[in-house]
Parts: sequence; structure tokens; C-alpha cells
Amino acid sequence: IFSSLASSVLPIIVSDPLWTLPTTSGEIISSDIPRAMPNNEIQTIHQLAGPRNKEGHSAASVTITNSNAILISALMEFICQFTRALGDNTRFQLPTILFPLLERASPIGNHSSVQKTAFASLRKISVSIVGRKDISSLLASNFDYLVDVISLRLKKCAREQSVMERSLFGVVDVILQSVVYHGGGPTSTSNVENGGVPLVMAHVAMVGHMLN
Repeated sequence: IFSSLASSVLPIIVSDPLWTLPTTSGEIISSDIPRAMPNNEIQTIHQLAGPRNKEGHSAASVTITNSNAILISALMEFICQFTRALGDNTRFQLPTILFPLLERASPIGNHSSVQKTAFASLRKISVSIVGRKDISSLLASNFDYLVDVISLRLKKCAREQSVMERSLFGVVDVILQSVVYHGGGPTSTSNVENGGVPLVMAHVAMVGHMLN
């Protein structure tokens, strides 16, 4: 019953409009301005946004992004509660939640608190799936799935002749970070003893497949 509930609720959480709420001011500005809008009209939009801080962000946009960041973080914690209850059965929900969490773990277009919460969520999920807080193991065990998802998105961009999604770059960035921090960081000796080298090589191969 609980698995059925997760299958119904989780896709809603990680879809529009909740999951894609902007959590940085730059995302709000770019989403509000049509690509073909004249410069004078763009300037008017910025004026209507109100006074700006030293970083050039309006008080309204900062409030919105902070609120969105809190909401997204709460949604990720809700996902973790589900996965904690599901235990090993969480693996059946990975096709729904893994890629969205990787997108939110990226520094590209995400509030720092959202990024940190996403990494924490991935570590918690890895406990349910691989038995320890090891994002590298989680990603390596889902190599085929990640390659398939990114390949499909790249093919869609090529077919529609559209610009590649920033989230794709973000996911690759997160994978590379996982290699560095979990496979080649200061604890690399223990990682080698525990089979860390094969995991690192698997991630390197994964990135190579994505970029070719």
C-alpha cells in the first residue's frame, strides 16, 4: 500500500509546477522576460521589480527565491521520509526521484540551501539502497538509468534544435563532484580498500558516455 502511495505522490512532487520553482534571482529574471522582448521593455521590467541590493537583485525576487528554496527543501525532506519508510524498496522509485534530485544538487540555478539539502537527501537514499552514505555507489549502481535519461534529453534537444538544458550540465557537474569527494578525496585510501577505484572508473566512463 505504501509503495503504491509513493508511486502516486512522488511523481507529483518532482514535476511542474512545484519542483521547477526558481530558487535563484537569475532564474526568475530569465523566466519572466520573453526572448524577443526589446531592450527598453526589459529595462522597464527591471524597474518594476523595485530597488536592488548590491548584487543587483530586487528585494521581491530575493523573498520569492528564498521562499521557493524553503519549499523545495521541505519537499526533499518529504521524499526522504518516504524512502526511509520504503527501505530497500526505494530502488523501485529511483527512476522517478534520482534525476530530479541530481538536478537540485547542482550549483547551476539552485539556491545553496537547496543544493545542500539535495546532497543530504541523496546520502540518505543511498543508505536505503546501498547500505551506507555513499553517493558514488548510488550513482554507479544506476549507471544505465542515468545514461538513458541524459541521452534521451540530448536527442530531444538535437531533434528540436533547441538549447541544451542547463540542468544537464548540472547533473554532469554533480557526478564529477561525486567522483572527487567520494572517490578521489582525502579518504581515497579507504575507498581503494573498499572497491572505490572501480566506482570512480565507472563514473568517469559515465561522464564520457554523456559527453560523446
